[in-house]
Amino acid sequence: MFDAIFFPLDAIARAKAERSMTKTLLLLLGASLLTALSAFLMTQHWEMAVTVFVGVFLLNLFIAFLIKIALHVLIQRGGFYESLTALSLGYYISSFGFLVVVLIGMIPGDELSMTLVKGVLSGIALLSLLLLSAMTLFRATMEFFQVDLLTVVVTFTTLYLLLFISLYLGLLKIVFPLMFGLMGSSLPPVPLG
Repeated sequence: MFDAIFFPLDAIARAKAERSMTKTLLLLLGASLLTALSAFLMTQHWEMAVTVFVGVFLLNLFIAFLIKIALHVLIQRGGFYESLTALSLGYYISSFGFLVVVLIGMIPGDELSMTLVKGVLSGIALLSLLLLSAMTLFRATMEFFQVDLLTVVVTFTTLYLLLFISLYLGLLKIVFPLMFGLMGSSLPPVPLG
């Protein structure tokens, strides 16, 4: 699994040659487990870790399905395996990055100089691993769907922009009625001041 982090191009080539949905799901489970471990180390609540594990796993399955639909409409190639594998390879790297940042944050020392060192190390680790994650996702998508970089960038920009807008509007639909007491008689209105 760690070859996805240290040798992403080899991992992409191997996944393309093997075409094993089992290995892809194991990679996604491993990435979800790393994210859950990060959540547990930050909160010390196993309930939160389990919620993060299940939520992140299901969210990645849903996003892979959306990628499959988007690229099928654009280029009429590829399927769920290709989108899930590309997404899992990229997500595994970013979940490892989140764990590294949490572990760096757990280094003892609260004085200003140590806080600055931990902040700089966390920033460098997160930036480099998120960059590697995004580029691995792009490259894997290019390889699996046999498309150019522009198509991949347009697909992911559109997908994540629409996901953000959907979440934002969904939250507004929940928050505004709570603020103004429009949810019905079962919930008391939230005071505004």
